Amino acid sequence: MQDNMKDRPLWSDKHKYTIDCTTNEYNLHEDILCLKEDLEEKQAKIDSLMLEYCPNEMTKAQKDNWAKHQKPVDIPIESLG
Repeated sequence: MQDNMKDRPLWSDKHKYTIDCTTNEYNLHEDILCLKEDLEEKQAKIDSLMLEYCPNEMTKAQKDNWAKHQKPVDIPIESLG
């Protein structure tokens, strides 16, 4: 392998995956978990934007998935005004 390929970043903005191409050492399991987390975050962003701008185009599965990830907020209404 060429030296300029030694430490190259892969795929994600949030997680910086690197592979040492001279030894091929990396933690594949950790990379998969990070990619899964990135994918879930991106899907949540897409669902949020769709809910705001084109809710009629969302499938029932998308709406159900969005609803499943909502959490109650314990903030008194008076503090919001």
